Amino acid sequence: MDTPTIARCEAVLAALQKKAFAEPFLQPVDWKGLGIPDYPQVVKEPMDLSTVQAKLHGKKMVGGRRHNQYQHVDEFWADLELIWSNCVLYNQQASPVHQDAIKMRGLTRQMKQKFDRGDTFGVVGVAEVGSPGLGKKRKRKAGGGFEDGDEGDEGASAADRVIPSFKERAKLCRRICKLKPENLGTIVKFVREKQASAAQKMDQTRLVLDLDSLEMPVFQETNQLVKKKLRDQQPPQA
Repeated sequence: MDTPTIARCEAVLAALQKKAFAEPFLQPVDWKGLGIPDYPQVVKEPMDLSTVQAKLHGKKMVGGRRHNQYQHVDEFWADLELIWSNCVLYNQQASPVHQDAIKMRGLTRQMKQKFDRGDTFGVVGVAEVGSPGLGKKRKRKAGGGFEDGDEGDEGASAADRVIPSFKERAKLCRRICKLKPENLGTIVKFVREKQASAAQKMDQTRLVLDLDSLEMPVFQETNQLVKKKLRDQQPPQA
């Protein structure tokens, strides 16, 4: 998968992990500790959200075993479905964890429909903590789902609205995806200073920008700064 698709998958995963009923699925099932020795016989291919995250990045797992990174986004969605299917298979219908799996499965399918339509889930950038623009060296990942191109801003009525429109967020998303790593770091730092809640921490090393939560004045300032940084990236005229 390309970097923008991985970033969008990260956004989906982060949203799922935050759900109150996601707790039983965050880590592999400890069937020994839970006293359910028949679990491996019933569930032939265990899966959990932490393993999905590891596979998404090709990280080394416990015992030195390395998962291959997903080659196609359908593999990501298949593993998520596997988590809920395993739970439904093993646990009785009346059990709370079975009901939690049903909720998570329904939510996942709704998110997939939005994903297939190009929804960014409000997240347009994933930046490593400690990167250019944030004061230290950084890696950059940007997520999108929109085609390249820039049709220009919407009319002056934007100043009268409380929140930016979907079209405005889509345009800003495209612009941010074009930023160089050091400029993305500058944008993240700017948003953190203006509205800290919109620069969310996914884990100890990664931050994401949540456009859906940006207040209109901050959105407009961010948009102007992004456009300036894009202009600065252009090679000088001969």
